[in-house]
Amino acid sequence: MKKILLASGDSWTDQNFRSAPHPEMDVSWPKWPEILAKHLDMEVINLGKCGQDNIETYESIQDAVIAYGDDVGFVAVGWTHANRRGYQRWNSNLQCWEIDHSQYGKITGFRLKTHVKNTVRLYMNIQILCERYNIPYLQAQIMLLFPRKGEQCYQPFCCLLYTSPSPRDATLSR
Repeated sequence: MKKILLASGDSWTDQNFRSAPHPEMDVSWPKWPEILAKHLDMEVINLGKCGQDNIETYESIQDAVIAYGDDVGFVAVGWTHANRRGYQRWNSNLQCWEIDHSQYGKITGFRLKTHVKNTVRLYMNIQILCERYNIPYLQAQIMLLFPRKGEQCYQPFCCLLYTSPSPRDATLSR
């Protein structure tokens, strides 16, 4: 049996992604977790969801590591904006949940510091979790950590935060 790649993040990760601004767009291309799993010769469990915040992303990985145990061969996380929270609404046209972007403008400078600190704690929690169970991992800040006023929230941004040794180089047994 192949090892499992656990991946989580927001719409950039979601294998069932549908574009709200462009519902007619063909989005059937393989998403990054499927491409990475193929490259690593692993089965993928894609936990990403449109509109998912960083807390939900962390919790989905934590739950899956516990559920799949020794079958997990690699964890990959694509983080979203620090200030994104699970304020979602149902889009009946697309039949999916989407983020309620009206919440983006309600963050003050004081809360910015709190959001960034909490997001960095989530980065650390993934690192601690994976290292505790000897699971190779990769974390990337896919969206801007905190979009400035007037910036496009959808603007893609990718910064590799940290990766442990490649599963090709690491011992996958625990």
